Amino acid sequence: MRTALAYDLPTHGILKAEAGLATQLPANVLLLLPGYGNPDLLPERSRQLVLALEQPLPIQALVRLEAFAKWYDRLAVNPDAQANVPTDGSAFQSLGTGTAKGVDLLVAGRTQRFSYGLAAGLLFADRTNPLASGSTTYPVAWDQRLTTSANVSYVPADRWLVSLRASFHTGRPYTPVVGFTRDEANQRFLPVFGATDSLRYPNFFETSARVEHRFTWGPISMTWYGELLNFTNQTNLFVQTYDEGDFANNVPPAQGSFNHLPIRPFLGIRGEY
Repeated sequence: MRTALAYDLPTHGILKAEAGLATQLPANVLLLLPGYGNPDLLPERSRQLVLALEQPLPIQALVRLEAFAKWYDRLAVNPDAQANVPTDGSAFQSLGTGTAKGVDLLVAGRTQRFSYGLAAGLLFADRTNPLASGSTTYPVAWDQRLTTSANVSYVPADRWLVSLRASFHTGRPYTPVVGFTRDEANQRFLPVFGATDSLRYPNFFETSARVEHRFTWGPISMTWYGELLNFTNQTNLFVQTYDEGDFANNVPPAQGSFNHLPIRPFLGIRGEY
């Protein structure tokens, strides 16, 4: 269910408001499977409110500012400790709640030879699991608090285009591994986790450049392009990893990392008929 309103301002801008209500069954159908999940789970529910302002500027530009809030309830949750898992088929219950609130800003414009854009977003999102043994409220995995991007394109001559893009966002939350215990029965190390999503990965930054030239080949519209992604060669951590360690010699797993791709060039050609 959704309802929306729009109002034309004397400044030629538009003020918008939207409210909505949605429900859906858990996306993972295993949660409803008898013997594993709970067939009596309720549909998860979300309520949302969005306020937005779109304002054209006399410099061939547009500004859009949007604020949103979402409230979630009846989320499927389960205990996070083995000792607290019930044996009667009710491990999953519709007791979880959550929120997501933020502000997004977009500025876009153009001149005779330049076009540009700037986007920024501020986000706060969390979930509450009352069945958790430790932290019951924690950030969600996609809570990248600040996200920004900027782009500029330049047309130096007919059929030529040069563009530059940059993006930055703060790190995603993650649950740290604070130690390991020995699993003698299976001859392996088991991780000991800290508070849920209590740490964040490092910030991410990437810049890219592109040049392209359009031409025709008979009836075909052609474009060749060269692109250089992450040309500042930033090392951006994607996720932390661990090896298996050496159980026999009591050497616990060592920490490693899986990083985003380094600097990478591309050459290509595209045709349209």
